[in-house]
Amino acid sequence: MVRYVKESGPVTIEDVIGQPIPEARQKTAFGLWRNCIDLRPFEIWFLVTSLFGLLGCIGLTVQRLAIFERHTTDFIFAIVLLVNSVFIVYYVLDGIYRERPYEIATVVIGALILLLYCAAEYALDDQTKCRPLKEGSCSTNSIVKFTRLLLLGVIAPVIMLLGSWIAWDYYRSGNLVFRTVGANIELQRLCRNVYLCETLLKFDLQLAITMVILVLQNQTEDISPLEKAILAAGTVFNVFWTLLGFIGMWLESKYLTHLFLITSVLEPIYIAYKIYDVSSQISDSHVIQPITTTVTFENWTTTDFTTISPSTAIDILGVAVYFVGFLALFLRVLLFVVMLLVYKSYGKGLKEKVYGRPPRALVADEREAIVATDTSPRRFGTAR
Repeated sequence: MVRYVKESGPVTIEDVIGQPIPEARQKTAFGLWRNCIDLRPFEIWFLVTSLFGLLGCIGLTVQRLAIFERHTTDFIFAIVLLVNSVFIVYYVLDGIYRERPYEIATVVIGALILLLYCAAEYALDDQTKCRPLKEGSCSTNSIVKFTRLLLLGVIAPVIMLLGSWIAWDYYRSGNLVFRTVGANIELQRLCRNVYLCETLLKFDLQLAITMVILVLQNQTEDISPLEKAILAAGTVFNVFWTLLGFIGMWLESKYLTHLFLITSVLEPIYIAYKIYDVSSQISDSHVIQPITTTVTFENWTTTDFTTISPSTAIDILGVAVYFVGFLALFLRVLLFVVMLLVYKSYGKGLKEKVYGRPPRALVADEREAIVATDTSPRRFGTAR
């Protein structure tokens, strides 16, 4: 009796259990997504809770954007909240429906960032001094800020707890990786690096856009036309740079990956410069004023000490630039390291399993670019 052995392709679940199983995923414009009936109860709870909180935050933010004056702290924080909320909504959907642990982990980090944004906006703004639960007369702006902070204060911890559990469950089970590359342990490790690199690319773009918003609004009056042009060109460059990273992994192109790694140092240089520039502005805006405090108790004498003037809007934005800037620098270094690991996996048969066959047009364009930049001498000879 002749036994036929499968010569190519990864080992599938059908090969292991010996019988076909119903497909739990369907093809969409965004790739293979899970069917809704395949979601487990805690995944549905996480999905509903996250979308409810994020869409509520987006609704309140959009409503206030129509009222706030431009170039104010409230307007800037509203844009930052809106951009980050939209990114996190994408991470939630992509992470759940494609079983991506790194996307869910990014949701956890993003929920924490949103909570810190709302808390900083409410606590540090000098104009927000009323407490709706204690004072009967509060401005509409203060009530909206308090409502948004309360909404995220209740839902964000739930998102972070459930998200941490789901991310760990996805990572530990490895269903997505197994369905992609099969039971090969080496390919599974390489596939995890690819998925991590994809998530870092998206998160890096999110922080880059946030940084541009903060820098532009933080120096609207003092920023030069040249720097505005640099920021505008830098935003477009970051979008294409992110696409360059995705296409380089998709094609396993060493040429595109080299270009990606070489140009990855441009944004960190500018971020480091802006952190130094903002720190100089904050130090110049602080005015040290002596405050005399008198204590009367038996033989106690008067004590003099100095304090710093209260935080201004520029200081609040400066703290935000610090936070986003240092996080973006750390993320860029991590992305550089992970991309190097992905680069080392080129040529091991991973791209066909993760991305499938790329379009011929992209492959042709890549070959033409390599030929155009190849200046090495060619040897001509006769065939024997």
